[in-house]
Amino acid sequence: MKPGDRVHYKPRMENGIIKEIHPDGDKAWVVYHCAGEWDHYYKYTGVLTGFKDLRMGWVSPIEPETKFSYN
Repeated sequence: MKPGDRVHYKPRMENGIIKEIHPDGDKAWVVYHCAGEWDHYYKYTGVLTGFKDLRMGWVSPIEPETKFSYN
């Protein structure tokens, strides 16, 4: 996993994008909500989330206006 990857938080099936990897390498800051501005996710605050709780790809589309497709 790397910055810019689309992921989802497994316990709640919540979609997000990795903003930054934590220096320890076992977690990342993930942006889960950005007012539908997914092209500018890096401008929003991320939530520190362990890799053990993240899965690659989105589980469903987030907003109709998003330019990303889900896996």
